Amino acid sequence: RRLFASWRFSEGWGWWCWYGDFYPIAGTGTGPTEMAGWQLHRPDTGDGVIYCFRRAECGVYGIVVAPRAVRPQTTYRITRSDGEKTVVETLTGRRMLSGMVLRLPNAPSSLIVRYAPTGGTPSGAKAPTTKKREIRK
Repeated sequence: RRLFASWRFSEGWGWWCWYGDFYPIAGTGTGPTEMAGWQLHRPDTGDGVIYCFRRAECGVYGIVVAPRAVRPQTTYRITRSDGEKTVVETLTGRRMLSGMVLRLPNAPSSLIVRYAPTGGTPSGAKAPTTKKREIRK
């Protein structure tokens, strides 16, 4: 169910990023102790999505990433989903570039982080209806 929920979360937003830039943000190995992650960014719209995966035997609780191609002067709407809960926040590009903490407390697990400049919906996609919540352990 969690995997399906994650897929549904990204289906309206994630597909369009495959036509943009690709940046690896974590290891590219496939071993059970490794974490994998990548960023897809659309330079024409300023939108993007980060996919992060913690494998079954990975001892790393999370990672700190500085998304590529984000504009420091722009304010972004950040939507994080792990398949169980969705968290929405607003961050400046400068804050994102200083490092975003991506927590994956369970193994295996995944996290999808979408970002879009405020004031519009990414690439004309329908925005999800979510409530702003704090991230807590």
